Amino acid sequence: NRCNAASAVGDEVAAADASRRPIPTSVVGWPPAAGTIAGKWKTGPERIEILQRIAALQIDENVKEQLQRLLQNDPTLTTLDLSGNYIGTAGATVVASALRANTTLTTLNLHSNDIENEGAKTVVLALRANTTLTTLCLGWNRIGDEGATEVASMLRANTTLTTLHLSNNFIGATGAPEATSLLLRGNTTLKTLDLSGNLIGAVGATALASALRGNTTLTSLDLGGNGIGDEGAMEIASALRGNTTLTTLNLGGNRIGAVCASKVAAALRANTTLTKLDLYGKYIGTPFNAHLDVSKVNSYNVCGLRGGF
Repeated sequence: NRCNAASAVGDEVAAADASRRPIPTSVVGWPPAAGTIAGKWKTGPERIEILQRIAALQIDENVKEQLQRLLQNDPTLTTLDLSGNYIGTAGATVVASALRANTTLTTLNLHSNDIENEGAKTVVLALRANTTLTTLCLGWNRIGDEGATEVASMLRANTTLTTLHLSNNFIGATGAPEATSLLLRGNTTLKTLDLSGNLIGAVGATALASALRGNTTLTSLDLGGNGIGDEGAMEIASALRGNTTLTTLNLGGNRIGAVCASKVAAALRANTTLTKLDLYGKYIGTPFNAHLDVSKVNSYNVCGLRGGF
């Protein structure tokens, strides 16, 4: 839900041009106290430059107000929903600049903003040292393998992010399996990872399965619609045998056949933690119900037949 509260800066910074109307310096909460993270920068010319870039963005005025509040380190702004605004790389750079000194935001939604890999890079670089953000959505931004690799690099340094959405980003398009596997390597805080609607394929799924075997924190993984096929599904299933933390898995829309589905079920019999499984897909067929004899799983969705055990 998009925040609607007005910015304390308001129309005073609409143009952010010092030669016209001066930017207020006595706004409540600004400047931040000396010695604080936010107080170390975002003052003087640097702050004015960022405000100018916010003003230049071709986006709704309400969205600009939210960015101004982010820049101010507004303690009441904990969730920022910028989804569907198509802020592009320029807008992502502005967000990144404001994020570097922010200590209050916990959720950032940049879904459908066309920031591409360059925009993703600027945002994740700003999050390397961030200690407050827990949820990040970068879905539908065409970040590709390059952007995903940058996200993975950030995850190795960041210790607070627990939920990451990277759906529909052309990840796997260049055939670089490390782009997905790196997302689970070296991080000990991520609990939810959404990679649905990408191009991971069997090779990417194999690399991801390898990382999954050594992961001890992830509880929810969405790989729906990635074309991983039987080969990729078997690799994921094999990794699940020794995994003790994953509780929710979506492998729907991956052209998985009935034979492979039975192998997934066999792997689940050795798994003690998975409670929700989605294998939706016309390739499995209704006979799959015979394979799904797994008492540990209490929620399933197979070929549109949802239910419980």
